[in-house]
Amino acid sequence: MKLKDIKLRPQQKECLAALGGTKFNIGIAATGVGKSIIAMKLAERHGGAHIITPNRALQKQYANDFSFAANLEGKKHYYCKHYGTTADKCYDLLAAELEALGDNGIAQAFLRNDHDAGCTYAKARQRFNESKFGISGVEIASFGITNNSKVLIIDEAHNIIDKMLNQSGFTIGPSNKLYGFEFGELNMRRNLDVIIDEALTIVESTGDRWENGPQSKQDQYESLLKRLSDCKKYISWFATESNEDGGIDVKPISLRTPFNNLTDGFDKIYLLSATIPDTDIFCKILGIEDVTIWQADSPFSEDNVKVIGSSSISLTRKNYDESIDKAVKMLSWSLAQEPGRGIVHVSSFKQLEDIRERLPAEHHSRITWHEREANKDQLMEDHYSKEGSVLISPSLYEGIDLKGDRGEFVIVFKYPFPFLTNWTRAMDRRYEGFYAAEALNRFIQGMGRCLRGPNDKCNIYLVDSNCKRFITGLNVPSNIRKAKMRWFK
Repeated sequence: MKLKDIKLRPQQKECLAALGGTKFNIGIAATGVGKSIIAMKLAERHGGAHIITPNRALQKQYANDFSFAANLEGKKHYYCKHYGTTADKCYDLLAAELEALGDNGIAQAFLRNDHDAGCTYAKARQRFNESKFGISGVEIASFGITNNSKVLIIDEAHNIIDKMLNQSGFTIGPSNKLYGFEFGELNMRRNLDVIIDEALTIVESTGDRWENGPQSKQDQYESLLKRLSDCKKYISWFATESNEDGGIDVKPISLRTPFNNLTDGFDKIYLLSATIPDTDIFCKILGIEDVTIWQADSPFSEDNVKVIGSSSISLTRKNYDESIDKAVKMLSWSLAQEPGRGIVHVSSFKQLEDIRERLPAEHHSRITWHEREANKDQLMEDHYSKEGSVLISPSLYEGIDLKGDRGEFVIVFKYPFPFLTNWTRAMDRRYEGFYAAEALNRFIQGMGRCLRGPNDKCNIYLVDSNCKRFITGLNVPSNIRKAKMRWFK
């Protein structure tokens, strides 16, 4: 697709006119507005940009639609002919050979040239570095790898909080071997500051082990050291959670620092998403202050959507045990109405098992269960290949497009409130409304899995009566909140 051949729709023109006056710019565009076109047109306006996406599927979609842009993926997705292995391993082999050559600069140069000539990652990296239009995942950008641009565009930006959290949080505990470091000596019952001090001592004492090792191990050592040091420095900004291994998960409640590290060096940052229910909370968590916000509702028709829900089945923690049988009966009834493919969103693997135990046998042959260790690509392939398949999953609220006959109905079994943990409680105390915003974002994303184009039709079944409280909220796309609704007692 060539940018000059793209004819902009009214909402896209409105977005381009509204954004760009400040360093940070947030564009909230419901499915169908065309965020990828907006992103590329913003890049064109600035003479280029680094576009980052939260998942590989969206990254590949950009690369396919805009082949002129340089696409850079993780090393494991490239093959190195020089060493006969994937690129995530070849660089350690290269480092070892270079070290063996000592101070022989000429021999080292020849070795590097031979390696780069046969390594597809090295070629992709060079093209990306030299390109004005670059596409990558968040992780690559976080490593400081960027193209020849001063403009950063983040698509599906509502996911950036989770991405920053993954890069800033860490786990330490008796059975944990994070990056090869064993913390068996730690007493996990003491205060976090004492635990961090001991963990730092252990990591720092092993520095010599990594100093002359492969570059990847050196990077891991530096990463862990930085995370522990940041936690010690900003101890009040972290929350802890005991894990099943007897250790603790340490998570930050402010992502200002990692987000600043990601965006530092760019003159303009655009964050595009279909759903950011509370932009005030979103900006506070990331430390965004100088910002322009633009929002567009769905261009799709509400005539293509029907909502069927329960007004009496409450699946809150208090009522779950007494309501689960009735909820599965409604699920069974809903499946009987829909011969085509669809998806059922559940909140946990335990809930999935509760359904499996109670769902009548007549439905089991069409169910594609999302098992704990399932490969997502294989799961989706199984779904697409089976006539009338119904996915039941706790983790496919987003990241999949069930267009056309790949998905004709959505069932939200339980309103997707996040699990209440020390971290979610700390976040909700610090950013009032965070917990509710997280749930609403997941709810909206889940309902939209089968509504990917203007001609897609979808019946949405809401088993948990708590969904009724949120389905007509202004943050819900108009094609859903204005659709015909029928509620059962």
